[in-house]
Amino acid sequence: MLAMFTCLVCFAAPAPAEVVGSFVSAHCLSCHSGPKAKGSLSLEKMDSAAVVKNRKAWIQVLERTHGGDMPPASKPRPDPKSIEAFSSAVEAIWDVADRASPPDPGKVTARRLNRVEYANTVRDLIGVDFNPSEDFPADDIGYGFDNIGDVLSLPPILLERYLASAESIVDRAIVLNPPKPPVRHMSARYLEPAQPKDLKRRELTKDTLHTPFNLNQEGKYTFRVRAASKAESGIWPKVSLMANDTVLKTAEVITKDDKAQVIEIEATLPAGPTRFSVRVDNAGSGERALLVEWFEVTGPADTRPPSHLKLLATTATTDEQRLREVLGRFTRRAYRRPVRGDELNRLVAMAQAESKATGRWEAGAKIGIMAVLVSPHFLFRVERDDRPARAQMYPVSDIHLASRLSYFLWSTMPDETLLALAEKGQLSGKLEEQVKRMLADPKSSALVEQFFPQWLQLRRLDSFAPDLTRFPVFNDQLRKAMREEAMKLFDTIVREDRPATELVTANYTFLNQRLAGFYGIADTAGNAMHKKPTKPGGKAITGESFVKVDTTGWPRGGVTNMAAVLAVTSNPTRTSPVKRGKWVLEQLLGAPPPPPPPNVPELKEGGEALKGTLKQRMEQHRSNPSCSSCHQKMDALGFAFESFNAIGAFRDKDEGQPIDATGELPGRVKLNGPQAVKDYLGANRDKFMRALTEKLLIYAMGRGLEPYDRRAVDTILKRSAGKNDRFSEVVLAIVASDPFRFRRGEEPKSTEP
Repeated sequence: MLAMFTCLVCFAAPAPAEVVGSFVSAHCLSCHSGPKAKGSLSLEKMDSAAVVKNRKAWIQVLERTHGGDMPPASKPRPDPKSIEAFSSAVEAIWDVADRASPPDPGKVTARRLNRVEYANTVRDLIGVDFNPSEDFPADDIGYGFDNIGDVLSLPPILLERYLASAESIVDRAIVLNPPKPPVRHMSARYLEPAQPKDLKRRELTKDTLHTPFNLNQEGKYTFRVRAASKAESGIWPKVSLMANDTVLKTAEVITKDDKAQVIEIEATLPAGPTRFSVRVDNAGSGERALLVEWFEVTGPADTRPPSHLKLLATTATTDEQRLREVLGRFTRRAYRRPVRGDELNRLVAMAQAESKATGRWEAGAKIGIMAVLVSPHFLFRVERDDRPARAQMYPVSDIHLASRLSYFLWSTMPDETLLALAEKGQLSGKLEEQVKRMLADPKSSALVEQFFPQWLQLRRLDSFAPDLTRFPVFNDQLRKAMREEAMKLFDTIVREDRPATELVTANYTFLNQRLAGFYGIADTAGNAMHKKPTKPGGKAITGESFVKVDTTGWPRGGVTNMAAVLAVTSNPTRTSPVKRGKWVLEQLLGAPPPPPPPNVPELKEGGEALKGTLKQRMEQHRSNPSCSSCHQKMDALGFAFESFNAIGAFRDKDEGQPIDATGELPGRVKLNGPQAVKDYLGANRDKFMRALTEKLLIYAMGRGLEPYDRRAVDTILKRSAGKNDRFSEVVLAIVASDPFRFRRGEEPKSTEP
């Protein structure tokens, strides 16, 4: 028995700290030790405590080792098994530390509404038809996004704009002295169908006379027609007055042709384009006719805007009761939580003072609403918690969870469904149901429009300005089409709940006629222009509408091969393999290269430039030892896209030289052309999904990620992997995660003096 025990001890696996120490001693310490450690990274302390304490640094160590950047090419490379054992040992040290330490959901920062969130919230809260944040200063960017709490400062100019905006909003929303109902008059000569003669009266025996009017809002409208008649055999014409082919009134016109009468009808009509018309229902042989002089539409009878009627709706009978009802309802929605009694009392007192001064309670309500719009409780997402403090993390209240959900998926305030569930304490139990409802709602377009372009840096397309002497086909219409192609893909991933990996692996895209011509694609099956079709069933791509196109066999499909991405990762005069490679590493693989060393010159143009093709010049540039390690990955990935020029058009030559789109990644991974990058990204699903998950979690939480968030990211990835990486599953896993659902505990404050 003793001999067996001794044998087991002899063959026991080494401790993780020993594995880490052995690997680092063999492959890292020669560069990363002493006062002049490369990259200012010293790995002399290799015990478990150091690996845990300096987790950020060790994450980079793992990334650089797995990526083949460490050890450098000039040093002996560890075999794959040694790298895997080293990585597993570091992960094991972290896992032990994470299990021993309490989970940490991170800090909660009071987050100011950014410009988009402010505009969307005002839209849903009040219903104004303009962008009240248009002249606000631009929001600062943190971690790639403009909704990060720590960088959303409040400069004095923004305070001034908030005040001006609140005044402008309430002036449009609540009209104390509404104008008279507008009158739209149309003489007979201008009625349709067009008449070649300039007649005071239009003779109508059959068909209809009609004209379009645009009704600004729903309400009561009066439609009048002034007409006389001709009778046949004593039978007077019977006519119908219609709106959008719906008969509003029928009447018999018995006025002789030397006189005229006015026929009118009052009806409640919706807002929007409306076709008003008149028709003779008993047309005769030609002697019976209606002689129309004019049409007239008056309304709406109540010219107060819909926002006025909605905001000031009340059943109360006294001014104080009206103010309390109106301001209580509005403040609950604006603050996104129940209103405290003292808060409402202060608002009502302010409003009453204005009401007494003006003699109108509506004026008081207007002042109260303006005060709410400049309150920190509206402008900031403040997660105040009146529950007892506790040492361990605990769930955020359903009220705050509702706002976290709505600003994550909609970039706006919770709707009544979310808020009502939260107030009843039922939201947590119906979370998955609500997330799916919210993703299906049109307001989730905010997630498509805000998250994806920022993550993939496509907002740069708005300011992209290529050299038009070299790329004369580029114009604003093409820029717009490039942007729309990307947005259609993002929208499809969300709306159809596609696997998130299709962002990089999709074999389809969306094109209109302009962009299809730019790509050289003739139809939806993906047949080439000016060539005999090889794929059946394709429909020609015409007009401005975008259609789904099969890109099998084309160097298109997925974000990497979109003109929008290829353009924003280029220079004005030429492509930039460095920018393109860096973009893939940083945005899609979550492995940004370190910044370049100081005093390293950029690639020059002109007489002092390095000689040869762009690739040859880059190879000369990379011969600098300071540049080599970082450029190996960037250049290999970037040059794979050299088949695309600086605005994303396909090419087979550059300055008369054949395109060389080959490269080699560390680990002898060879790339040749853009499809090879798609294949590489598909094969590295774990890295891509981690990059996406981390970015989406940053966007959802409005803060950067910390080492303690790693456990939450791992949990999210595990859940989404089991559901085929469907986008909704990634969102659901984020919403169910500790950072999203919980808040940090805190020690109860001492009551001792």
